[in-house]
Amino acid sequence: MMPRVKIHGPWRLLLALCIGAASPAAAQDLPTPEALRTTYAMAACMVKDSPGPSRRILAYAPGTEESFRAFFAANPGDCLSEGTGEDAELRLQGPFQRGAIAEYLVLRDFSAIGVPKGRIGPVFTPLGPAAAAKLKPWAQQMLAGLAVAECVVRAEPRKSFAVFGTRVGSPEEKAALAALLPAVNRCVPPDKGIDMEMASLRALLGEAAYRVSVTLSQRASG
Repeated sequence: MMPRVKIHGPWRLLLALCIGAASPAAAQDLPTPEALRTTYAMAACMVKDSPGPSRRILAYAPGTEESFRAFFAANPGDCLSEGTGEDAELRLQGPFQRGAIAEYLVLRDFSAIGVPKGRIGPVFTPLGPAAAAKLKPWAQQMLAGLAVAECVVRAEPRKSFAVFGTRVGSPEEKAALAALLPAVNRCVPPDKGIDMEMASLRALLGEAAYRVSVTLSQRASG
């Protein structure tokens, strides 16, 4: 059975991957379409004004103190928006902000998945079970989602890259993400359920695309 695709409810994908079911409570605190557009506008501003510090955010795993400090070291300044979420740490380190920053870095640093234009940044080393267990639940959920998204990017690099040429929330975005559903279905662990949502998939693809691109570039040059 193909995964279901919905327009809202970004966190359900992450929750489903980890516990096999969606969380009604999480679905009530999701970013609005306007908040998502604000998040991506903020990320575009940060990458334009501070590309180096923005790259360093992705050098640390989500949910770590280092990643939180790296975000503010990027000096978001006038780019920073108050947003609408209840948890500032979640908003600033979660999949939407990180994914948006990563997406704009992919477009800045690569002409295609794994094809660099110039300078690239580091990415965090995959965490072992012990280290991951110390993270907050939302960060553990995000790592599970990233693992699936990296699998999708490796399986469908051109289709994944094409997503970043679409406007957030547009029919073109929906079509581009729908084209990846067969790969998503293959990449989800067989013992896990999935309740697919557009916004979370795009955000996870953003960071996954950067991670895969950096890794492929390092292998090619080393």
